[in-house]
Amino acid sequence: MIRKFNGSAYPQLPVTYRVFALSAAFAAVAFSACSNGVSVDEIGNEQLQRESAAIPGISPVQLREALGLPTDAIAPAPSPSSSPASSAVPSAVPSPDSLTLNPISSAVLRPENTNTATNIGLRPDAPATTIPSRPEIVRFTLDDNNTIVSFNCKLGHAEWVAWTVSAGDIGNTKRSKDFHPEPRLPDSNCISPQPSDIGVSGYDRGHMAPSGDRTSSREANNAVFSMANIVPQAPQVNQKGWNDLEMLTRDLVRSGKKSAIVYSGTFGSLGTIRGSGINIPAVTWKVVVVIPSGASSANEDTETIAIWYPNELHAAPLPLSKALVSIDEIEARTKIDFLSGIADDLENQIEQKQTTLPQ
Repeated sequence: MIRKFNGSAYPQLPVTYRVFALSAAFAAVAFSACSNGVSVDEIGNEQLQRESAAIPGISPVQLREALGLPTDAIAPAPSPSSSPASSAVPSAVPSPDSLTLNPISSAVLRPENTNTATNIGLRPDAPATTIPSRPEIVRFTLDDNNTIVSFNCKLGHAEWVAWTVSAGDIGNTKRSKDFHPEPRLPDSNCISPQPSDIGVSGYDRGHMAPSGDRTSSREANNAVFSMANIVPQAPQVNQKGWNDLEMLTRDLVRSGKKSAIVYSGTFGSLGTIRGSGINIPAVTWKVVVVIPSGASSANEDTETIAIWYPNELHAAPLPLSKALVSIDEIEARTKIDFLSGIADDLENQIEQKQTTLPQ
């Protein structure tokens, strides 16, 4: 849905600026949180003010909104006379009281002048959510600098992972297979999965952001083998329908004429893995938003694919075509708001449709 304040829609900053600024602000906060051994959700207002002051045009209100944190208790922004950083804010930027960053803007507004070799400027943002902030959630970006993980320390796996994939991400690098613990996870009060925790459970080590989407370099491929990007996934899901969608997404962007922003996540519980306490998701889901190169926004012809895959270990394989759902269905169950940066009527038109596979 469109973000509003006092009933009025927020104006938008230029797309490239918003995405770059949010990425920089998010990185600063995540680094600070990790350095102090706390989750992003535990960061206080004063720290957010310090981090956001270093980025022209980004306020604590904007940063908390983008990180899914409550904004009703934010202290007023410093006046221009008392803030050293205020002189760097362009005069054309609206005040924080009339502006917020759209948390999923890059999924519907593709930044201009994208460098397809490195994907500079095309980055996912944290999706909007109606779930209150929780101390067990830790959010960070993997070492490819283009994959955001929202990790649930109580469950021992990600609730969702967001990434982009375009022609520049697809190369000839061989699959790493270097599953490794995630160093950004807290040392205490957090189930930090180890490579052996899932591999001997009967479940596959299922990638959220897949290896095949990061074959442009060894560093990029290694990044998605972080165990924070891995969930217990039934083999007949991971190796069949789930893999089919991964390959289909890459086929859509391989020519360079399209790019995709993908959200993948988990839902529910089938119990835990003995010994580690890692939750076994009842469902893994995915939303793919395909944006034509050069398009400035989503429209009636925007391609979307959404799947909802039951994760029972011994269930019969479910063909990809049978797992298709509407985006609305995933939103209703997960409380995550996709495509929130476009007009409500267009958003509803896209999300209510049963998604289909490209012909």
